[in-house]
Amino acid sequence: MAEPLLALVFCTAVWAQTPANSNAPFYTSAIVVDAATNLPGAVAPNGLVSLYGSKLSFSTRALQAQDLIADALPTALAGTGVRVMIRAIAVPILFVSPQQVNFLV
Repeated sequence: MAEPLLALVFCTAVWAQTPANSNAPFYTSAIVVDAATNLPGAVAPNGLVSLYGSKLSFSTRALQAQDLIADALPTALAGTGVRVMIRAIAVPILFVSPQQVNFLV
């Protein structure tokens, strides 16, 4: 059986440590989907992924030109408290809201 590749890391560690906490973010692997098809399953390298859930971030924010550093996509968007890691590698994030996170794999 394949191991899960995705870990959503929140800057507020208390959320992740207290699953019974009603303020904890919630998502399942079934709602991690290919952004092009909106279906769960494998995503091609450099594919866009959407993760749906609740309480996933502190705010809503989309990638802006000033977020690019040396023409590289950021692995976090300021003020959102979200970072996505795949096999311990931070991946570029394009959009964050309390209900959705879009990132590149």
